[in-house]
Amino acid sequence: MTSTVISFCSLDARFLRHTVTQAGIFSDEVVVTYCDHLLDGTPEDMQAINLFLTRICNQTSVNFRGVMTEWNADKPAKHWHNMIRWAGIQETKGDQLMLLDADEVPDGRKLLGILPMLDPTQAYAFGCYWYFRSACYQAEETERCALLAPRNACTEDALFTSHERYGIDHKMVSDAVFHHYSWVHDLKETMRKVGSWAHKGDRRWEPEVAREWGRPFRGVDFVHGYRFRFVRPFVELGL
Repeated sequence: MTSTVISFCSLDARFLRHTVTQAGIFSDEVVVTYCDHLLDGTPEDMQAINLFLTRICNQTSVNFRGVMTEWNADKPAKHWHNMIRWAGIQETKGDQLMLLDADEVPDGRKLLGILPMLDPTQAYAFGCYWYFRSACYQAEETERCALLAPRNACTEDALFTSHERYGIDHKMVSDAVFHHYSWVHDLKETMRKVGSWAHKGDRRWEPEVAREWGRPFRGVDFVHGYRFRFVRPFVELGL
């Protein structure tokens, strides 16, 4: 049995239906886990989130439910990345756990073919396509995302580190079978993202975001310096 745990916040609402639907192709159950606040302390609109999750549930045949964790200011943002994921894991039954962020959209059909070939005692991360500003702009470089691990590897000690889910020892599946839409947002969403995520202290994001979103895309992102190709979107995000 495979369970998928999706870490979610309202800033990633445009991706979640796609991630749930694709995960349902290879998963026996899907658990969406989230906090009652963004990680900068901004309260989430819990009524809106509950209505949103209910709508997704009604639109899919996926065995799907949500799990909420109460946030407080006593711990840093990365602790809550780990806590949200840990809370979701506690609600699953699967022997194999796929740990995703909401903006990591799987190619469910491809994974359905790959997963039976993997060692069930081993953890794996996967290659992914990375996008910037639009689902049409795909980086020429691929990255790592997601984690599939046996339940006995998903211990509290392994997860609660600065490496988050990648604190679990894993191998790479180099085939790109995920689409990572981390930076596919409009200006307002991107500003909220860089002001509340765990990397907000890494650099002065806001001036770079304002400059980038204030002009047409020039084919190179300011995050990694990747170059991009124009592709047909894997899913329709409206950007």
